Amino acid sequence: MSAELPDRPNLEHLKNLAKRLLHSFGARDPAAIARVEAALPRLRDCVLPLKLAQAQAVIAREQGFASWPRLKAYVEASRLASNALSVPDIRRLRSLPVGEVAKVWVQLARTLEVEALVERLPLGRRKALAVREVLLETGALGVFVDALLLGTRHSNPKVRYECAHAMDMFADQRCSGALAALLHDPVPRVRRIAVHSISCDDCKIVPLQPVPPPARGTRSQDVVGAIVELATSDPSIQVRRHAAVALAGFADVRATWALEALVARETDAVLLRNALAALRRVRGPASPSS
Repeated sequence: MSAELPDRPNLEHLKNLAKRLLHSFGARDPAAIARVEAALPRLRDCVLPLKLAQAQAVIAREQGFASWPRLKAYVEASRLASNALSVPDIRRLRSLPVGEVAKVWVQLARTLEVEALVERLPLGRRKALAVREVLLETGALGVFVDALLLGTRHSNPKVRYECAHAMDMFADQRCSGALAALLHDPVPRVRRIAVHSISCDDCKIVPLQPVPPPARGTRSQDVVGAIVELATSDPSIQVRRHAAVALAGFADVRATWALEALVARETDAVLLRNALAALRRVRGPASPSS
């Protein structure tokens, strides 16, 4: 027996086929025995009871797959792709009511379809804030943040960037550690948005608390130290400019020292301006201008 998978294969249906085959083989149905022996020749003339895993292997081979795990992986991938295609794209989302947008975001977040989700995030600040209110009212914000946290570890830097960007507005306290890790990301734009999202509280529901002390034997997540390093020595001038602005928000003597060093030596006009403004905020209104 050989059958072609439908466009939207159903894993439960395939599991049921395997169970039926198992039952038929146990009843010594000739057709079932022939199917098992054709797919798994090693079981020819076997008198032992057929196992469910073996029945699933038969179903997989009849569908053209080497094993049940490979068939299962294909079905799961097909389901995710189908779900992603069934939701509105970003153009359509911009015209939908905020409640409908929230439903789409939560649908994608629950199934952890992070790539599809980040493609549907850029709605503009006003509408995003309105969607956030719906997520809060419905208790779905945590599910949404779960997907963002997963996205910060994605292999695609665009996904990492968009998830870190979304955390500027949607973060809860769990995001502190994820953003701290992204300060060391190999891609400059990801480091830059992580600096902003971890240091700016203007758009957040509640300010992010400092990253807790690391457990023994783990790498320290020294946020201030990392941002000082970014401001003073990052290869990307954009990262350095944003990091200088961020240092104004930390009551840490290292931030002051770094800003003073930048003011004393910097030649990039934007970075120098950012460092001066940050140093004034740190010292207060009576600080000197140079």
